[in-house]
Amino acid sequence: MDTEDPFPDTAFQGTVCAKRHVCSLSSADKDGTDLLPGSSNVIIGRARRHHWTYKPIKDTSLSNPKRFPRLTDPLPLPAFYQETWIKHSDHFDDYHTGPTREEMLVDNKHLGDIHAMYTMDPIATYIASSSWTRFADQGMRLLAGYAHMHYLREPWEVHAHILPCPRPAPHPSQYYHRLYKKRALDDFLRQTRSTAADFAGNPVLEFVDHVPSDIAFKGLKDMLQGYDGSNPGSTENLNLFVRGFTSDGKFVCLDLERDAVELPLNNILIDIDIDSIIWVTQTLHFKLGIDLAITPTVGKAPPLRKNNHIYVNILYPPTDQERFSGEREWVENITPLSIVPHTIFAKISDSSSPIYILICFPRMLHRHEARGTWEALIPFEVQRMFWNAVLLPALRQHAEPGTEAYMPATVDENLMRAGSKDQRKGAHNKAKTVNVQPHVLSKLQATMRDIIHDNPDLSLYGSFYFVLDAKNLKLQTRMSLHDIHEHSSPWSQLKLCHPSLDFDYMVNRQNGELHIDIAYSFTPNPDTTSTHLVGLWRLDILEDSFGAGGYTKGTLHNIATLSRYGALQAPMSRERSQLSHVVFRSAYNLQYEPIRSSDNLPYFAKDGDAYETNETYHAECNRRLSLFRGNAQNTTYGVRDEYRIGGQALLSFLQGWQDKTRQFLACNPILWIKSEHWFEYLAARVEVLQYLQIRLSMLQPPNYAILTSLICHLIREVSSTHTIPPQHVRASLAHLQAQTIINNYGTLFLHDLNLSAIPMLPAIQDHDDETVFRTLEISIAARTDIRKRRVQPVPNVASAGYPLGPSPAWADIANAISSHPEGFVQPYQFDLYIPHTTTAARLFILFTFHAWSMISNAWLINSSITCPSSLEDAMEYWTIGAARGSLARTAFEATNGGLTGPVHGHREPSFRDRAQIFFPPLGHTVPSGSQWWFLINASMGYIHEYHRILQTSSNAAAQDINDALHHIFSHLQLLPYAQAGSPTSHGFMWKQDKDCVRLVINPRYYRMISIGASRCKRTSTRRVTLSKAGFLKRISSNDGHDVGNMQVISKFQQTLRQKAAKSANKKRSLGARNARNPPRPVTKSGTAAHANRAIQQNTPYEDHQSSVEFTNGNDEMDIGDEDLEQREAGWAMSSDCMDEDMYSG
Repeated sequence: MDTEDPFPDTAFQGTVCAKRHVCSLSSADKDGTDLLPGSSNVIIGRARRHHWTYKPIKDTSLSNPKRFPRLTDPLPLPAFYQETWIKHSDHFDDYHTGPTREEMLVDNKHLGDIHAMYTMDPIATYIASSSWTRFADQGMRLLAGYAHMHYLREPWEVHAHILPCPRPAPHPSQYYHRLYKKRALDDFLRQTRSTAADFAGNPVLEFVDHVPSDIAFKGLKDMLQGYDGSNPGSTENLNLFVRGFTSDGKFVCLDLERDAVELPLNNILIDIDIDSIIWVTQTLHFKLGIDLAITPTVGKAPPLRKNNHIYVNILYPPTDQERFSGEREWVENITPLSIVPHTIFAKISDSSSPIYILICFPRMLHRHEARGTWEALIPFEVQRMFWNAVLLPALRQHAEPGTEAYMPATVDENLMRAGSKDQRKGAHNKAKTVNVQPHVLSKLQATMRDIIHDNPDLSLYGSFYFVLDAKNLKLQTRMSLHDIHEHSSPWSQLKLCHPSLDFDYMVNRQNGELHIDIAYSFTPNPDTTSTHLVGLWRLDILEDSFGAGGYTKGTLHNIATLSRYGALQAPMSRERSQLSHVVFRSAYNLQYEPIRSSDNLPYFAKDGDAYETNETYHAECNRRLSLFRGNAQNTTYGVRDEYRIGGQALLSFLQGWQDKTRQFLACNPILWIKSEHWFEYLAARVEVLQYLQIRLSMLQPPNYAILTSLICHLIREVSSTHTIPPQHVRASLAHLQAQTIINNYGTLFLHDLNLSAIPMLPAIQDHDDETVFRTLEISIAARTDIRKRRVQPVPNVASAGYPLGPSPAWADIANAISSHPEGFVQPYQFDLYIPHTTTAARLFILFTFHAWSMISNAWLINSSITCPSSLEDAMEYWTIGAARGSLARTAFEATNGGLTGPVHGHREPSFRDRAQIFFPPLGHTVPSGSQWWFLINASMGYIHEYHRILQTSSNAAAQDINDALHHIFSHLQLLPYAQAGSPTSHGFMWKQDKDCVRLVINPRYYRMISIGASRCKRTSTRRVTLSKAGFLKRISSNDGHDVGNMQVISKFQQTLRQKAAKSANKKRSLGARNARNPPRPVTKSGTAAHANRAIQQNTPYEDHQSSVEFTNGNDEMDIGDEDLEQREAGWAMSSDCMDEDMYSG
């Protein structure tokens, strides 16, 4: 073990692999240009017909990160020991009745009269599959020691298996340097067919033993310094965070040790707590009363959703021969507790977290005949029969005198009593309970067994046992390491917090098996550290510690696809667990807490949502971004190490208390880095991948679905481990040799990704098949709709000045603009010499801010809308790059305004003339339901401000303002597809083409001279903007500008309410309008009711007015209050709210 290579060959492919990746990229790719279609110099050629082929997977293990070796041997097992179990009793269970193995075969449809009762036909011999045939007496039974996982003897060497110390790791910060140097030396010796001894003393090895020159080691801080937050979808960000290349073309090796913060052992707080307890018993016994469920509980999943590493021994049914002869083999099967059919029996409410008591029915244990999975969720009708025939009769039999009126006889009566006005039939997912005292509970259990024993039709409920499951106890039992002594420990704290539980009875193994989770927490001391830190387990040291404790291989969780950092969970080997009473170990990082859900089930948008790039996908990405960039960066997160041990092992551990934490921490198992660096890196990784998915949705490569699943996998891996990804994702990771890349470069990079080529990622399958579409749940109709938005590449012609020629046909122009405008439109550059005035610049800035503030959160990638600070910034909002970076989906359209040549149809206004649409003349009016109405009539609207300035200005000054606005509009690269309103028509500012926002591109920037001849097709529209209430709230709550005039808002809200009331009153009948209204109640001054009424009367606006909409048929946006609190934005009202010198650009 001492001579084992700490860097196994399979974990690294050396510099040869790095060179292979370099050779696979062109010089343009290495420079980081010509990658994204957003670049102005990218022209993608038409894809040729390709013969699709399937790529076989050579080695599926390459899809998972390589495990580190375990160099430390565990404590040897004793040479001689005696297996001690509880004595068997023939009277413990009914071993002579029930079906045999042959009778329970799946293909045996003639089950006989024993199951005929469940079909309501006493003479039936053929039984159709149903819940009654599956949840029946399958012949399973229990032995007396069914609950015991450990020998009935004192636990052996508990301290040696808790916090086992690995070998110290020398210089963890030099890990990758030593890795690369060793691989370079091994490659040299392999090529020269020699050994290191042959070159002893030879200086040639000094030139061989070095780090390759094309590798750049970067930490999190270095990565963030190269991140452009203003343009997350830029080529530089894609190269750095996804492809893994620096600006000078070197490979990035992500080494978090460069960000390590040295933390002395005295500055680490060490706490011990008991997190949960699980007790398996045949007979319940408590000190106080419990809440017994008198109705069944049925949910989407059983109470124990996954394997908790607690097992029971189930006796399988005998064969026909054994039943006939009377002799049988007592064959037990070790069965996970979670697959035995079970349901909620009672609960205890001693603390904030209720303790649930489950009842398990091992005789029903079975697999589903079609799916082949274990069924632990008992159907409602099967539970109802148990409650009606067993539990409720036993409860009424032992009810206290005078309480029978509160004890319904059937489940239906209980559900009727538990019902409400809105839920007449009661709640099946929440049980109705009644308190039962300990002496009644003891008699109740005995009566339940007697009822089942006396009625053969109820045999499926026999052999039942109970499981007490208590979770989230860590805060109640948490103690500092220095405060633990003989009379003060987490165990004593647990007894004080839960007086109902008889722990002395539970620890006694004659009454069942008690399992306890005890955990160590390592957290930086906030009093001695000047910054917030995050702790990450070093997997190479943690793996060795698990090996030193004798744990099995378990499950590795590489956080954010990092090679050296993450979590590890593993059970103890069976024989060692039976001796030591240690069951399971789980070491994980608390940085997962910000994203952790209540049920501890990680969730991200489905791959189909990402395929469509819909609101659900963007909402999930933005939720992660807000969490990573929120309070998490100002919070300290440590690490935890949990152990599931038996009750006797816990007492032995506390009685012989040994403090091994200093020895364990001396091995450097934890990396400490700054919270702001860690969470900002996670946010940057998610954001770049989110923008990459948007780009792919525009390009629609032939394997778009596979690439989508791969990107979603990388986003999920940022916050949690996707343990079972889809088959096509595993195949893609294997083709990419993810294991090699992760172990060589610190994390998973897509080195060969090239968005300007087909295929974009050559290593993976180059097309989507029906299996992939079925996995993503994408219908044919959805695929057809997605392809309509596909970006059609512009033909790659020789002339860079005129990609379509000097006089292309109008159909080609429209197609180029709608599919890939960057290849046909000149890049935008701000003109410093645009003729404008300060007032015109201020009005245009106000127009830009108000226009973008109208868009709903569902359409914005970044929901934070801020007011531009200068004319240059405001005009930058109206560019193709800004539109792609701000709007989730866009539809670019061409216009013939200002172009020469034949035009079919009407001549559209030029961008200079479009200024009159957005800045209408004085006296312009529109209906109240128009998008323009509020901008014209509200004193804070930019059109109202524009009209006010015109009224107070001379004719010459007003003409100068209009001329300046016309010049500014003529230089814009794009504008919304807007229509001016009139006294009889609503008009609109923003319009939608199916699921894309329509934008018109200025012909000033087209790479052409004149138009040919063709027609322009029109498309339908849908809504895009916020409601008036939402619009008001966003603009009035901006902290950066002094605009919050709530009295103005209240006045217009009152106007809206009055108009809505008048409109509603007109629809009422004459009798209803003239009906007498009762007088309002009079409240005395000084009372609470009077105060509440005063508050309500002074409220500026009310929530129920948020339903007011900007309506214009189906052409405009219907906007509610969605996510308004997430965006803080305000409007600048007066001319002096900004400095004049800020508009100079």
